[in-house]
Amino acid sequence: ARQAFTSQPDLNPLAATALRVGSAAAVLWLIPIFTGTVGRVVHSLADPHVRSRIMIGSAGGPILGMLCYVAALKYAKAGTVSTLSSMSPIVIIPLVAWRYKTRVRKRALAAAVVAIAGVALISWK
Repeated sequence: ARQAFTSQPDLNPLAATALRVGSAAAVLWLIPIFTGTVGRVVHSLADPHVRSRIMIGSAGGPILGMLCYVAALKYAKAGTVSTLSSMSPIVIIPLVAWRYKTRVRKRALAAAVVAIAGVALISWK
């Protein structure tokens, strides 16, 4: 993505994200098509609870997340963006622990910190 922005400075992050997310959605529909479960998938979309979770998950993850990531790649150093984007476990682990009432072990937190440090070492010059 960084090379696309340097070779095409007028590339729009929103258009790039829309193309990427739209392509991924189209490819993901191949799974129910090939497994013959399209009817079951479409039927489950009739449930408002399922639809609301899909909309929240789609907007929050692939759409908003990719838009912010691609925009950050256009305007910031790639090493900084990679390090910050790899910090999602530090945010997700406490949220999952709170939501599902699970205990987070120190080993899991240490592993997340080591992984982030590894990304930082690899991607910073």
